[in-house]
Amino acid sequence: MFGIFKRKDRSKSEPEQPKTQPQANTTSSSVSPEIPPAAVNVIKLYTIALDQSCKMAKDLLDGRGLKYEEIDVTGNGSLISWLRRETDEVTFPRVFVYGKHIGGFEQLRSMEYTGELDKLLRGEGIDEFLKEEEKKDVGEEWTVENIRENLKSGRILSLKREDGIETLLWAEIFANPPGVYYEGKKYPISEFDRVLNEVAELLGKGEAVGDWQEED
Repeated sequence: MFGIFKRKDRSKSEPEQPKTQPQANTTSSSVSPEIPPAAVNVIKLYTIALDQSCKMAKDLLDGRGLKYEEIDVTGNGSLISWLRRETDEVTFPRVFVYGKHIGGFEQLRSMEYTGELDKLLRGEGIDEFLKEEEKKDVGEEWTVENIRENLKSGRILSLKREDGIETLLWAEIFANPPGVYYEGKKYPISEFDRVLNEVAELLGKGEAVGDWQEED
């Protein structure tokens, strides 16, 4: 996990899909006995072709015997752009439950492991879940000054670009010599502002998603 750029409200209901979207494929399996019939087919999975995470998400749901609607967005630029605007994410799959975005494969796997997925499919606690997710993003500001202060405090910025490339940004202000690390390279501290402006622009335009990590 940008002027002030903040992550979008994840509690938004899924809006009507663009007319240009491809026809959805519906996968049918035997219903999990833990989930009542009313909750069947409330999972919507946005995927792209040949993506391993998308395959693993489908395998997980198929293994649980859960029905879901798969929407393959491969080559559909307008639908991909809509998903990026609505979720602030650039990777796939994107998973919606009852029209609410809950994340990608990692979030789906974690929720399945903890039993949270079953609760959501029963219609229990989805508002509370989304509120907790939103708390993680409240107040995140992707201004140059905000990024600078976090880097100076020793935090590491993980960037995930829209083309799927992931990179880290951190600074060693008190090293000898001091420097800034970006895209696997070390730059002199004189390049600090240039790198910051480049990263802030990427985040601001939605061409990358940022997430802060604590230094080990």
